[in-house]
Amino acid sequence: MTEYGDRYYTFRKGFQRVTDSVNRIPDRVPIYAQICELIPGVMNATADTIYRGPELLAIGTFTICEKYGIDVPVVDLDTYMP
Repeated sequence: MTEYGDRYYTFRKGFQRVTDSVNRIPDRVPIYAQICELIPGVMNATADTIYRGPELLAIGTFTICEKYGIDVPVVDLDTYMP
């Protein structure tokens, strides 16, 4: 896996906002969003490629959070059985 250093650690402040919202008043309301449908388009890859490749899934998640100012990355996938 490629080393990304601290580039994608900006969401730490978002998690701190969540903690602060439980323990005290945060600087602003934390922003959550279900983003799994956005990842293939942002990463310019098929959904099959994204959901079978953990690196693309992770980097896509962090990229979207950074792009749209989302504090807490949430990837919530539905699973269906035939």
